[in-house]
Order: sequence, then structure tokens, then C-alpha cells
Amino acid sequence: MNSAPHILFIDDNAGDVQLLETAFEDAGVASQLHAVANAVEAFEFLAKRREFFGAPSIDLILLDLNLPIFDGKMILRELKKDPDWSRIPVVIFSSSESKHDRSECERLGATAYLVKPHHFDQFVEIAPRIVRYARSDMLPS
Repeated sequence: MNSAPHILFIDDNAGDVQLLETAFEDAGVASQLHAVANAVEAFEFLAKRREFFGAPSIDLILLDLNLPIFDGKMILRELKKDPDWSRIPVVIFSSSESKHDRSECERLGATAYLVKPHHFDQFVEIAPRIVRYARSDMLPS
């Protein structure tokens, strides 16, 4: 992949979306971040329906667990059931440090599980790692 990867960030916290956008810029990593706040928007984006008609194909899904409507685990289950979407790597990006959440997400097919940082400089440090997952040059953890 030569161009900047398209990353779909599914998170209802606008502050986290802004932090990650800024962290990508500050880290100097090329990426195109697209953000949606819930499962309905996520599936419409991936299907390129309604307001997302013409949306780009996604190279990576960055998924929060604590979401309105359907939680991240339910979204992950649905993604992995679909033959087209199941090929997209899904990295869980959550504030949950629960070993149960981590193991359940791995069982459901998540590529990786990253705990959201508490400080901006940690967001900057993790940004290149996220993009490497999108570029498929990083092994699942």
C-alpha cells in the first residue's frame, strides 16, 4: 500500500477522535482517519450507503468497546460474519483494561487490543503502531 491508509474509527467520544487526529499529525504518520459514532453509522459507512455514498474502502477499523446502540463486541461479531468486511483488520481501541474484554475480543477475531492512552504524548507514541496494523506489516498481538 503506497498511499495513506484509510482508517475507520468507531468511537462516540469526539475528544478521543480529535486526540487521535492530532496524534497522527504530530507523529508524522500518513493516514486518512474517518470517524463515526455508532454501529449504524459504521455499517452505513462500510456499505457506502446514504451520507456515506462514495466513501473509500477501509484498510483498518479502530473500534471502541463502549458505544451507544450496539457495543464494540457486537460490532466486531457482525464484521467478522460478513465476507467482505471480515478481511478488514479490527483493532480494539478501548479504555477497558479488562483481561476478559481482551480475551473475548481476540476470540471474536480482533487483530489487536490497544488500551487508550491517558496522556496525549502516549497517543502520539501509539499512532505509528496503529498505522502499521492498517498497512498489514504488523503481526497480530
